[in-house]
Amino acid sequence: MKTLDVCEKYISQHVLAPASILKLRRIFKDMAEFSEEYPGNSGLINEWVKWLRDVKKLSDITTHRHYIYARSVAKYVSEQYDLPNPFLKSTRPHFNKKPRRYFSADQIAQAIRACTTDEEKVLIMALVDSGCRIQDLAGLKGSQVTGNSFTTSSNKKTGSHTYRLDPNLCKVFKSLAGSDEGYVFKFYPNNKHNADINMPAPANALGARVRRILIRAGFKGTKLGAHTFRHSTASLIAKTTKSALAVKGVLGHADLATSMSYIHDSEQELAQEISPLKIVAEAVFTNNTAKQAAMLTTGETGQSTEIVPVETEPSTVDTLISDSYPIPVESTSVTPTFNYDELLLIRRAFIALNNGTSAVDDPNKSRILWRRMLRKAKFQ
Repeated sequence: MKTLDVCEKYISQHVLAPASILKLRRIFKDMAEFSEEYPGNSGLINEWVKWLRDVKKLSDITTHRHYIYARSVAKYVSEQYDLPNPFLKSTRPHFNKKPRRYFSADQIAQAIRACTTDEEKVLIMALVDSGCRIQDLAGLKGSQVTGNSFTTSSNKKTGSHTYRLDPNLCKVFKSLAGSDEGYVFKFYPNNKHNADINMPAPANALGARVRRILIRAGFKGTKLGAHTFRHSTASLIAKTTKSALAVKGVLGHADLATSMSYIHDSEQELAQEISPLKIVAEAVFTNNTAKQAAMLTTGETGQSTEIVPVETEPSTVDTLISDSYPIPVESTSVTPTFNYDELLLIRRAFIALNNGTSAVDDPNKSRILWRRMLRKAKFQ
């Protein structure tokens, strides 16, 4: 069978969008240029993939898309016409995906401040709070919004999903829709007199609004789109909860492995927040059963013997904690408002708070002094 005939048979038996038909014909035109006869084995498919890269100079991601589209056609033709499927043993081309882009909390706030209308603010805040896709907001009606959530319309790719949303945002959604049959985000033609027409804004129009907001906020580079907010929401949840199940629950992933990818992206940052020594210290001091400075005494033979009980006198200070508060030189002062005696008071207060003793009569005053020192001090 001719390569181009395979493509036309597939197109004639499926209801496809015009863009999809053009894409398939372009892909099989490239395959026909490589081989007029439809490839009959996996080796020829591998050669075709290499030819796309070496001769046609296609990028890795475009080559991958050619392969995926041609493979779906081959599967259908193989089932319908009892032809061998040459893709069964072929090697799927790989490509290196660009790393995801995440917005930090400050950057999200920056984008919200760049909004010029309430509708723009609601759009950005809804993307962040719900973690939904932009197409989930396109065609959203007032009847699909409840007190603290909204339900998307069912589609082939994602199906129907209910996203949690802040109740105040839900009220604004209802107000924008105007009625149960009204659309939350409307498409406004250039003629301002038609602004009240109940027409839904398509996903690409909403996405364009998001990009304009981000550019207005001063963001540059690639991936300035609505989907970056979905990634950012997942990242914030992963860093805060450290739970893939929480990411899956909020974003509505069908596969937990997808949610785990956000945990993996946050692993390095999460690891930097964990101090095993701090965990040990907190466990020891909350139990009040042993001292961290010398948890084991050493006998004459040099062997560890027993755990040293905690002494209740305020004068007993754990050396590991006290060493982390070096004694200042007597002539040292951080600012004119802090003299040597105040520095000693700050040191005693925080050592006491760490040890759980009553070394100071007014811990609140000591904490105030400590915060003042952190604000005023200039470290060399």
